[in-house]
Amino acid sequence: MKKIFVLLFASLFLYNCTTSKLFTKGEINLPNSVEKIPLNYTNKLPVVVVSINGKDYNFLIDTGAPTVISNKIYNELNLKPATKNKISDSQNEKETQIFTILPEMKVGNITFTNIGSVVIDFQAPEFKCLELEGILGANQMAKALWKFNYDEETAEITTDISNFDMNGFDHVFQFTYQQQKTPKVEGILFDDKFNFTFDTGYNGRFKLNKIPSEIKENGHMNKIETSGASSFGIYGKAESSTEYIFKTDEFKIADNVFKNEIISTGLSSLIGNEFLQDFIFVIDWNQSKIYLKKIKNIEPELETYGFGYRFMEKKAVVTLVYNTDGFPLQLGDIILSLNDKNLENLSDDEACEIKANSPKNEKENLKLKIKRNDEVLNLEINKTSYFSDDRTTVAL
Repeated sequence: MKKIFVLLFASLFLYNCTTSKLFTKGEINLPNSVEKIPLNYTNKLPVVVVSINGKDYNFLIDTGAPTVISNKIYNELNLKPATKNKISDSQNEKETQIFTILPEMKVGNITFTNIGSVVIDFQAPEFKCLELEGILGANQMAKALWKFNYDEETAEITTDISNFDMNGFDHVFQFTYQQQKTPKVEGILFDDKFNFTFDTGYNGRFKLNKIPSEIKENGHMNKIETSGASSFGIYGKAESSTEYIFKTDEFKIADNVFKNEIISTGLSSLIGNEFLQDFIFVIDWNQSKIYLKKIKNIEPELETYGFGYRFMEKKAVVTLVYNTDGFPLQLGDIILSLNDKNLENLSDDEACEIKANSPKNEKENLKLKIKRNDEVLNLEINKTSYFSDDRTTVAL
């Protein structure tokens, strides 16, 4: 499996008890015992088309966040604020937002009514590329049970788990949640306990909110040190730091043992879609359990050019680098071209097209023209494979 390093999206909200009551509101109506809806699984994120007041919108299905609507939807429906309060995203950026009640949302044949929602304008350019107008969040999802199959790009919804065929679901994660209903799962690594957010709004694999001492102190462990920002929150900001990527022999999640997993460190402890896409999984808020059935046996590996970039103010800026000997790129370098494709002064649509069809996806080596301070440099970077045993993907 080839993996190109990309910026990761993770949304995680915090709020106080005065607003949390809103997230207990809402009802669901299913015409049939099981409803199947199509997903657009793009950039390792599940996006669904919802209908609000007769108009279609792209919403991210995100268990790591409450339901969110854009200012555009809020104003078109002439909604009223229920309250205002501060929330924080995955980068700990805090802003005061309006909380409201969304009267109705249709997802396929399913109708949700009176859903507690946060009103936010998505500021990160990556949201604009996905053309998102909202998030279908955990408080709304918890009205039913959800079965995801990213491989088929479908989700099934029911209110009774007996309506699902549960044969072969060998892994079970017991989880806890608070008013927002985001699932929290306990994991153990190097005898340290971590409280993971089960986050379908995170397109990475695993992330830890602290660096285990074994990683810092063990000079013989196969690990990569990175500098910069590997993820961003809903407000578009990304926290720069020194982090690690490593492969562990054994890793336990809710008493389930997983071997040879690639894990990174960061601000939050997350379980994301790069791991979940190898399974069919069911989230059952009634029993506080997540069931997983493995459909692919993929040995995790990392194949990368060792950097990440974002478009900011019409410039492609290097925002993350691997700290390996002799690596030529530096944080803050401006990429003028990639394999002769111009990256200067692009429109928002052109920048989205570049990210969706990046020259990084095409070749084993990259030719870059960059600007560093007042100097223009021509560089060539080769793709490097980490943690790979050259194993192939096997369908189960």
